[in-house]
Amino acid sequence: ALDFLYAHGWDQTHDGWHFMGDRNGNPQPPPWGAPSAKWSFVQHYALLGPTAMCEATGRGEDCGWLNRGTSSLEAHLWDATPGREGYFNNAALDWSNRYEKWFTPTVDGITTHVLYAYLIGNGGAERTRLLSLADAMSDRMVANMSAPGVRFGFPEVYQSDWSIGGDRFGF
Repeated sequence: ALDFLYAHGWDQTHDGWHFMGDRNGNPQPPPWGAPSAKWSFVQHYALLGPTAMCEATGRGEDCGWLNRGTSSLEAHLWDATPGREGYFNNAALDWSNRYEKWFTPTVDGITTHVLYAYLIGNGGAERTRLLSLADAMSDRMVANMSAPGVRFGFPEVYQSDWSIGGDRFGF
């Protein structure tokens, strides 16, 4: 599965992972209703296999793909604007028009690869990213548990400035 992913899953033109492909590895357009062509969910979850294999075996190819995917996320989806730090949830195919911050790029970013990249590498950059996402969870999500309209849990959808952006609650 990883050999197939490495051979066909990477977008050689725009960087990052393709949203989906056919059985032969040919890239396919995102399905109707997909949030965006470079949805953070795809970019983060594509790193599950490389992260697990890098941790388990230390194999250079897997660790290299983990690093390549992480570098793409940092270059294209990370918002370093002071007071707005966090991964964007959506972007166009060419990474333009980056927008929104959600539960997915924040919490799933930690659970798919950020925590493990820190534990594998124990480096400063990985620790900084882990703490930045933990801060976003605490300062943005948990802090909004009592916001108007929240009946249960915390908001899932946020605008790019971290203002509440929807009525999806319960996480």
